[in-house]
Amino acid sequence: MSECGIKIRVISDTTTFYPVEIQSDEDHHRNDNMTLLTTITYLKEQLNEDFQFFRAGDLFIVLQQWRGMLFFVETNEDFGAEVLRFILQTSREILIFLFGTKFESVMRRNISLSKRQVFARYVDTYLKLCQDDHHFLLSTLRYTDDSHELQHYFLEKVPPVPKDVPIKLNAVFLFIGNEIAVHFKNPKASVLEPEIISLIQIFVHVEFPEINGETKCEGKRFDSSYVKIDTNPKHKGAFLRLARTPVGCTLSCSKCAEKSDSIIVVISENTKIPIPVQKQINEYMGNLCNFLSGMPKIELPPTTSIYNEDLLHFIAINRTEGDIWEMPFDQSLEAIMNYHNIDKQAAVAKYRQLTRKMASYAFNAIMHGYTTMMWGSLDYQFCYQLRFKNDDNEILQPSHIFTPPSFDDDNGVTYGLIANSVFPNQNGVRCFELLSIFRSTVKPKEAMEVNDQLFTDFFKKII
Repeated sequence: MSECGIKIRVISDTTTFYPVEIQSDEDHHRNDNMTLLTTITYLKEQLNEDFQFFRAGDLFIVLQQWRGMLFFVETNEDFGAEVLRFILQTSREILIFLFGTKFESVMRRNISLSKRQVFARYVDTYLKLCQDDHHFLLSTLRYTDDSHELQHYFLEKVPPVPKDVPIKLNAVFLFIGNEIAVHFKNPKASVLEPEIISLIQIFVHVEFPEINGETKCEGKRFDSSYVKIDTNPKHKGAFLRLARTPVGCTLSCSKCAEKSDSIIVVISENTKIPIPVQKQINEYMGNLCNFLSGMPKIELPPTTSIYNEDLLHFIAINRTEGDIWEMPFDQSLEAIMNYHNIDKQAAVAKYRQLTRKMASYAFNAIMHGYTTMMWGSLDYQFCYQLRFKNDDNEILQPSHIFTPPSFDDDNGVTYGLIANSVFPNQNGVRCFELLSIFRSTVKPKEAMEVNDQLFTDFFKKII
């Protein structure tokens, strides 16, 4: 079992595609895996039974079939089936990201150890990120504190791709310590949905594992000469969903200096880029670094205290554009320490436990079509709310609940799908979520009043 207490297997009718094991272990598991796949297939095709999950001792196991392949996840953690289903869906999206719509040939016919190892790197990284950061469990985006100001500077100062560079630019990202500092969107290109940008975040972690939230920049943050050396940038093919259809793209990326904590990613809607064009992109990324090196130092205002003695944590999410607003980590730790009278180390462990539980409850609500839910326990009150707005910024009231598609649906569950399902005759509907954790002593009415105010403040921030 992985460090995060979650183990995934992906099985085709010819092999166990993931995990990659030593030969003796793989031989040992092959018969068990094939028997499980055959049994599940028989139950579905002959008896019309969709066998989705079961318990075995302290393990909870969720199974899903897709295009004749079996995906299953097992855990000994206190997770619901819904969040585990989303973990499987993300694993499936990683397959499409890496191998496109023809991935079946990679998994069932033209199997290669190298491709299995690439997939394993992504899934292993994803599971580790889920352990360390609830944002990856929720598939939300991590932004730097000054991303709004940096974005404004970028749009004002940074030059476009030169016309003689024959690529179809989709977007440019600047990551600082694995967090998004800048996201430039080409207004003429298809929009990258937050679910796809989440995969790009995983891509950055895989390609630059030496950079993380603790990485400190040594020396220059931006050095155009480093980026323009042809052996430093990488040009990786990937399939990104544009308007929900996987499209072959190239992700050109580089650290911004030899010992920088920053990464630049240029996404083009080109399946293959010749080496001369790669050199032009390297030149462009180097020029971007020149401009970025002139960014002014941004003095952020002091963090506003979000004080309510019963509130332990919250996160508000714009699921359509990707913006988030979250209770600062230090404030949440202080609230947890005061509530339980514990030290900081114990509070960090409790914070991770609570935010993971919060994510599990959120997906439970989504998959049952609920827009408001509360769960009480001995020590905590967990709240979930989903709201919708139209183009005129008016709150919309759903007339019916969302019914999720089966796992074998190629598109999976997305927030765009939820909006289109609940409001089939309206365009431009946006989704917003609020997840919050309170002390158990809070009255439900008081918790809802706090949540209403948080929603109001969040909407003001993103206008």
